[in-house]
Amino acid sequence: LKTDRVLSGPPIRLHGNETALPMLLARHAQDGKIIVALVLTDTKALLERLSLPLEDFHVDLVDLESGVKLFDSFPESLPKGEGLKSAKIFFGGRSYLIESAPTKNFLDLHRKWYGWGLGTVGTFTASLLCGLLLLSSGYHSRLAREVSDRTADLAESEQRYRSLFDGSMVPMLLIDPESGKLEDANAAASRYYGHSRNRLKGMRITDLNFLAEEEVEREMRTAATEGRDHFYFPHRLASGEIRDVEVHSGPIRIRGKTLLYSIIHDVTERLQDEARLKREKENLELLMQTSGDGIHVFDMQGNILAVNDKFCEMLGYSKEELLGMNVSQWDANFSGEELGRKIEENFRIPNLFETCHRRKDGKLIQVEISAKAVVFDGRLALWNAARDITARKISEDELRLAASVYQNSNEGMMVTDAENRIVSVNPAFTSLTGYEAEEAIGRTPAMLRSGKHSKEFYKEMWESLNRTGRWHGEIWNRNKSGELYAEYLSINVIHHEDGTVHRYVSLFSDITDQKRKEDLIWKQANFDSLTGLPNRRLFHERLSQEIAKAERSGHSIALLFIDLDRFKEVNDTLGHAKGDVLLQEASRRIGQCLRQTDTVARLGGDEFTVLLPESGESLGIQRIADKIIRELSRPFDLEDGDVGYISASVGITLYPQDAADPATLLSHADQAMYAAKTDGKNRFSYFTPSMQKEARNRLDLTNELRGALERGELEIHYQPIVELSTGEIHKAEALLRWRHPERGMIPPATFIPLAEESGIIHEIGRWVLEQSAAASKRWRERYGLRIQISVNRSPVQFELFEPCACEDITIEITEGLLLGKSEKVKKALHALHESGMEISIDDFGTGFSSLSYLKQFEIDYLKIDRSFIQDLEEDESDQALTEAIILMAHKLNLKTIAEGVEKPGQHDLLLHYGCDLAQGFLYSPAVAEKEFESILRMDSAWNWRR
Repeated sequence: LKTDRVLSGPPIRLHGNETALPMLLARHAQDGKIIVALVLTDTKALLERLSLPLEDFHVDLVDLESGVKLFDSFPESLPKGEGLKSAKIFFGGRSYLIESAPTKNFLDLHRKWYGWGLGTVGTFTASLLCGLLLLSSGYHSRLAREVSDRTADLAESEQRYRSLFDGSMVPMLLIDPESGKLEDANAAASRYYGHSRNRLKGMRITDLNFLAEEEVEREMRTAATEGRDHFYFPHRLASGEIRDVEVHSGPIRIRGKTLLYSIIHDVTERLQDEARLKREKENLELLMQTSGDGIHVFDMQGNILAVNDKFCEMLGYSKEELLGMNVSQWDANFSGEELGRKIEENFRIPNLFETCHRRKDGKLIQVEISAKAVVFDGRLALWNAARDITARKISEDELRLAASVYQNSNEGMMVTDAENRIVSVNPAFTSLTGYEAEEAIGRTPAMLRSGKHSKEFYKEMWESLNRTGRWHGEIWNRNKSGELYAEYLSINVIHHEDGTVHRYVSLFSDITDQKRKEDLIWKQANFDSLTGLPNRRLFHERLSQEIAKAERSGHSIALLFIDLDRFKEVNDTLGHAKGDVLLQEASRRIGQCLRQTDTVARLGGDEFTVLLPESGESLGIQRIADKIIRELSRPFDLEDGDVGYISASVGITLYPQDAADPATLLSHADQAMYAAKTDGKNRFSYFTPSMQKEARNRLDLTNELRGALERGELEIHYQPIVELSTGEIHKAEALLRWRHPERGMIPPATFIPLAEESGIIHEIGRWVLEQSAAASKRWRERYGLRIQISVNRSPVQFELFEPCACEDITIEITEGLLLGKSEKVKKALHALHESGMEISIDDFGTGFSSLSYLKQFEIDYLKIDRSFIQDLEEDESDQALTEAIILMAHKLNLKTIAEGVEKPGQHDLLLHYGCDLAQGFLYSPAVAEKEFESILRMDSAWNWRR
């Protein structure tokens, strides 16, 4: 075995609570493999084997890396007083702290040498270190401390000195202070320097000292300034190697000559260790100031030794406030009984843990601490690098929350990579689409496409994602089973730090039910519920769109306004249910007349519009209008055997010839329709500018009619109804006239339709009924005559008609009112009879062919229409029909009234056929009340023939 450098391990606690140091002593000389000889040396025994006078000195030995005290002879009650010396050594790969001090007895004994006493203590400490080194190699001797401690004795006993000098394992030199010549060197010095003792005796100290004389002097001055009793020099060995040595020197008298004795300690490794520790300290200090972490160092009791600015910033304290504070003052995890255990735990092994610190302002922050044991300013300490992780913990909490939301959300979530391939889906995705995660991952969202969206739709979506990093909107997709569903989709782009795409995150919810409800609401808002056609609102929207297209393309548009002639009569007589059936069939027929690009809409009631985009030449428009009129003039089967007959009045207007905006176009089409209706119905009419004037005139007339009654402009004229057999007047028909202050007398055919359209007819009707009843009463009182007055009631008026108790009133209605056979009509007619009024059917023979109503309703009179009377003398058919009507009425116990009698021959034929009553210009036109009274004042022999 080849003796090698000694390596020591950490102290080991043996059975019996004794402490031992393990040491590596040897290495194999041939192959270099380590062969360990483990020596367990009791520390106290070690010191005793050094033959040191422990009765004169107190000694304390501590392993710095573990903090374990290996030996301590200081009395517990006695403070470490004067003469205390300490030294740090690096031995066997570990750091130790040795403290020594003379006992009180020793100080008292050598008080007169006190000037040299401190040097003696230092020498003792150094000798103790040397002794440890020598003992670990298998040698021991008394330390040089005995030489320096007992200089006086040695001077008196050279033999004793020689024995100690020669036997010491520590290199020693005797130097002539004047010449620098080496007077003597012991065997240990010879071994250390590699020179024989004789050669050493022939050398000067400058041959060993590598420093120049001025550098030697500088070191000696530095030692004096620092109060050191030793010097540091680089010495050259015989091999040329330079070693750092610590030299303890003092005067000694040998054979009457004063020499310098020098005890040489090789401190190369120690100085290297100290330099290393210094560098480490400097590095630690540099790290403290430059680290982004909050660095704080505390001792074994938790007291702060050092902090950096970052840590001060973290806690809100100044550096002065923190120094000396205990860690437990801001960290509850390092307090009370736990403090020691926590610190010891962190001293044993480097540790990374999380804790909570309370700032000066009371705010709690979460920190992550990396802790490790270090030697700081010569003592064990715990180095802590704290990092504020409050934001990270919040982020982690948010991530956990996000993960929980991701897994438990009712909204579908999908994550795709930069190539738009699915990398993750949540359970709600599976619930909404039907695809399990393993089925979806690796595929693209295109697997969900419904086919309802154009390429342009997806192009705009990706343009938005690339431009803004987000997109949201409604989209239709198809689930695994093939069913369509609507979703509200939000897509956000997640980027890498370099700006490239990392992920696409999609969030969607099923809005199918919502879309169905919205579609229903939209249809209800835009389509007619009865016919399913677009309503006024949607028609206006489409008309606006077509006008915009036509403006760009230069094409023309035709707009048709259709009104169903006599629909109100059918609706009021046959009932609203039958009227609805007619409207549905009418809308179907109109639609069949159109092209696929055309639009038909129901504006309301019996009004329809047709939009013909790119209509081209007028002949095509006319063909469509003629076809519509022809289709609507065919009978309508209204179920239950009822048949409805209507016709259509159609108004036509053109874009851009007649107007350039939707509202004006529609208004012009309405005016053209009104012109067609005025011209006889069942036809179409193009808009002309003059119609605008007529429409304005109608509007003005309607507005003026609203106040005509209050202004007294309305008056009633009466036309006598003559009893043919006697020529006497027993009845009269009340006919309304409007005497306009500027327009003059306005005929009923002009203003009655306006009154019906505007609803004024109800107010006027009540007034006519009241005036007629009052007139009949006056005539009875004045002339003793009972004159029954016939008052006309249209179906519009009949809906709101309230009978009054008056036997002198006959209500004239059209036969169409009876065809509905409604209970409402039956009840109303019954109420009329109960009040004493009689019922007359006006214009009999011109309406529907059904005569069954004559026996179902309480009818009193049939009025034969003037169309049968005007050619009665020449037309045999009229004669036959008139006679048949009279005979039929009499068979049903009904009286007949012929209207429009203008010739005596007509009178004679009617009398011959047995007609009961007649009226017409032959007898008298309708006259004002005063003129009618003049007729009544004539005697009973009044004769119309005069």
